Amino acid sequence: MSRARNLGNLGNENLISGDTANLRVGINSTLPATKLDVDGNVTATAFFGDGSNLEGVASAGLGTALSDDGAGSVIYFTNTTLGIGSTVVVDPPSTTKIAYTQYQDISLDENVDLIVEEGDDFVPDILGLSTEGITQLTGIGGRIRAGSFTDKAGTGAPKLTFGAEVPVGVAVTGAGGINVAGFATAGGFVGNITGNVVGNVTGNCSGSSGSATGNAGGLTGTPDIAIRNITGVAATFTGVLTYEDVTNVDSVGIVTARSGIKFGAAGVGGTITGAGAVNIIGISTFESNVEFGQAGVGGTVTALGHAEFVGIVTASGLDAAISVWTLGASGTDHYTFTGPGNLSTTSDPTLQLIRGQKYIFKNRSGGHPFRIQSTRNGSAGTAYNTGVTNNDGGDGTDIVFDVPYDAPSVLYYQCTAHPNMGGVLYIGSSSGYGLKVAGTMVEGMSSTTTAYNTSGDLNITNGNFHFNSANLGGTGTTLNIMSTTGINTTVNVNEVLNVTAVTAVNASTAFVNKVTIDGKATGITTHWVGGSVPTDGGGSGVDTYSFNILKTGSETYIIVANQVKTS
Repeated sequence: MSRARNLGNLGNENLISGDTANLRVGINSTLPATKLDVDGNVTATAFFGDGSNLEGVASAGLGTALSDDGAGSVIYFTNTTLGIGSTVVVDPPSTTKIAYTQYQDISLDENVDLIVEEGDDFVPDILGLSTEGITQLTGIGGRIRAGSFTDKAGTGAPKLTFGAEVPVGVAVTGAGGINVAGFATAGGFVGNITGNVVGNVTGNCSGSSGSATGNAGGLTGTPDIAIRNITGVAATFTGVLTYEDVTNVDSVGIVTARSGIKFGAAGVGGTITGAGAVNIIGISTFESNVEFGQAGVGGTVTALGHAEFVGIVTASGLDAAISVWTLGASGTDHYTFTGPGNLSTTSDPTLQLIRGQKYIFKNRSGGHPFRIQSTRNGSAGTAYNTGVTNNDGGDGTDIVFDVPYDAPSVLYYQCTAHPNMGGVLYIGSSSGYGLKVAGTMVEGMSSTTTAYNTSGDLNITNGNFHFNSANLGGTGTTLNIMSTTGINTTVNVNEVLNVTAVTAVNASTAFVNKVTIDGKATGITTHWVGGSVPTDGGGSGVDTYSFNILKTGSETYIIVANQVKTS
């Protein structure tokens, strides 16, 4: 009976109705608007198809079919924008932590919130259908509230295609930082700025580190600002500037460096210590006077090179020239000298130099090479280079002569390009040129205990007077007169050398009858006093042999020899 009643209900138009013209069926609907129009809930163990237009179904399926039948019934689409007109809370069940939608864009009406519950994720465009940028929407829009935002993969930051706008009165806060690959522009910055700032900085900056290029106006901080590098055309400081290291400072006023100042590069420059000590490597040039010390002590060095000291000057050593001459030229006939000896553009003066002293000749003659030589004036001759720096130096060259202790008594200076330009250099000892004695004169002596036997050397570098306490041996002994550099070098042409040898004797068969110079017998003419060469010696006591040597040419000598016997 009940089954018949239920079947009879199918004839009730309020329960089931049909629209034969449009092939539509309504359930609990008398005017079906779709193929199947159900006014109420539909319950089934399963649904087939995408179900994209079903409302109240948790899964939206693949989308909306293009048509109800045919091939279009299995081809789907999803609208680009999901419009939300009222506040929605995304809170998936405890069985999952992710909610999603196929819609590419989400549009919130004004004053509408989309809230993602704590610990949950909401993923738009789950199918990844979007291939274009975001379509601009009109209206003010609502808000999306969530604890955090990530990119689609959930591993990085979200991409803000058109940037982010922070309203006035609020800020971007957090324990992390803001990393901007491009430029960050703001009306102002509050807090620490770490990194490089490029562009103009105006206003007050506190707690900045890094490097800044551009114009910086009003950089202030409390208590101070730590700046690694300052790059710019100029910087002006009205207060105290404290720094660890500084390069290229142009200061108007006093610069105070507590630990000292170091300038220059390796091998040149110098250091000024915090205690005031100055160490300079190289040449220091000052346009005006240099003063040092304090009242009553110290001194002054003028721009002309004159030095004046108040007090005692103590030095562990002094390496300096005692005389400096500036050389000019009078045509091609004369050098002119200006300097010590009251010389003022004096032509080819005769100079007197002292062995063991240093002299400087500043050649400013305009192109006349200046040579110190052993050859007489009138030709380039033979250069004397011992102790000479920059010999043959031309215009602009300083020729330095550190006179050796074994320098010859006469040298010459000569222009190697013009024979008429030259003069004489007399070399003497600290007692002066020549000999003037008031009182007792004492001469040094060279003494030996090795007998002259057949031959013996008289080295005048050790003195001109020689004594041998051993008895003379041999019949016809030869004495060789020499020096460390050689007599031919030590003695100039037209100079005279006197040498005396005193030797003990104990047999008349021992005597000297021959003299050589520098080990050579050639070029020597010997004249014995009395006209005869000695043929015997004294039997006891000492015999004296004296030699007056006249140099008449290179390795050419006349010797006047004399023997004096005491027994």
